[in-house]
Amino acid sequence: MYADSDTVLSGIDKKIYTLEDLKAGQRVTAEYGANVALSSPPQAHAVSIHVHEEGTVTEGAVYSIEPSKEGWRILLSDGNPDEEKPVLILRAKPDTMLVTRSGSPADWTQLGPGVKVKAYIPLEWLESMPPQTFPRLIVILDEELDIDPDMVKEYRELAWNFIPDSEREYILTEQDEAHVALIGSKVGSLAVQKGKERLLKEIQEKGGKLTVVTYRTERDSLLGPLQIVLDSESKELIGYFYRD
Repeated sequence: MYADSDTVLSGIDKKIYTLEDLKAGQRVTAEYGANVALSSPPQAHAVSIHVHEEGTVTEGAVYSIEPSKEGWRILLSDGNPDEEKPVLILRAKPDTMLVTRSGSPADWTQLGPGVKVKAYIPLEWLESMPPQTFPRLIVILDEELDIDPDMVKEYRELAWNFIPDSEREYILTEQDEAHVALIGSKVGSLAVQKGKERLLKEIQEKGGKLTVVTYRTERDSLLGPLQIVLDSESKELIGYFYRD
């Protein structure tokens, strides 16, 4: 959405706003005309913008995430690898939006430790240690997680059928909670399925992507998680990452 001198701006407490007053973190309502450019995301001219609430933006890495009565409880770290510790609690509610970096809706189960996010939050925080706040919008910044939710569901269903029978009894992750990510195709430590060597080479030559579906198991402390690798286009099984 773009605004210009014809856009009417208004705000809280009858404050008169200018375009220079708009900043990341504010909660706004925008009205726009019927002409919308078919881009990704779509573009339109703002006829009016009303600012409902001031806010701010914070970035960090997910330290932990767990379901709560109101939605999700996310502990956020500052991303410092030398001294990683939670510095903020994000209490996501049903109306909290979670999107990928391209703006598509994202699945909450895609969030996990280490995932980098940007949170749009109100100025007022709950006093605690660490402080708590209710985000309005959370953006997943990791490029490899920029996957449409329908595709995430499809990859999970496909990968579930590729779990080796010898591993199935040790799987801890539910089918609809497996972590799905895109990676480059030039990877090592990959046990390629017999007959799929040529397909992998073709994917690598054209700079294609692979999809990795990860499952926690009872033997993670010894072997690491089970990671199933699929071709992002054909959805064919490529292989499995070696486990220690």
